[in-house]
Amino acid sequence: MKKILLAGAAVVALSLSAMGAAEAGLLQITGGDAYTTPANNDFSSPWEGRVNATTAMTVSTTAANVTLTYEFLFKEAGFVNTFTTSFGSFLNTAAIGTSVGGLQAAIDALIFSFTTPSEPGNPLNNGDVAKLVGSGPDNYSFFATTNAPGGTAGVASGAMGNVVWLAFDDSGAQTDDNHDDMIIRVTATVVPEPASIALFGAGLLGLGLARRVRRRTA
Repeated sequence: MKKILLAGAAVVALSLSAMGAAEAGLLQITGGDAYTTPANNDFSSPWEGRVNATTAMTVSTTAANVTLTYEFLFKEAGFVNTFTTSFGSFLNTAAIGTSVGGLQAAIDALIFSFTTPSEPGNPLNNGDVAKLVGSGPDNYSFFATTNAPGGTAGVASGAMGNVVWLAFDDSGAQTDDNHDDMIIRVTATVVPEPASIALFGAGLLGLGLARRVRRRTA
């Protein structure tokens, strides 16, 4: 009976470990240039991340069957900018906390874009280099980070986390390049694969049978 208990516990531990490993670093930022938000960022300053100023930057999933939630957190902009994903879109005039989301089944780049009224037919997509249409080195562009707001740890290309913040700069009336015109938080969670669920269930079943045997022999 002791062997059954140990085997059941081992299976449960193994399945929990597999699920936990699958949830570690579900989002990855690749490319871009090192960036720190300036003091005139009204959402968070300083804040370390990556910006697609001169190098294309992409946010991708690192696992299959990832549920993505895109949440609107803040805006400091005269323009009414639009954030669009494959699951829906919203304006930066929406209520704080407005969100859209859904399942991304494959490991791939996230599908999203920012659109500014000054360039309505030229959205800035995930994976693009910044669009340089006015003055200023980073307009219009977005920066991405795995740091929580105010985080000052360096963010290198390849950084991973389960939450990524996107900060858009539309370079509208002011070429301030402070990336606070639209702030989006992306949260990723993994949907366990059927095999992991089955393994976990088998472990629980083994523990349950062992306990039943113990009660009968007590």
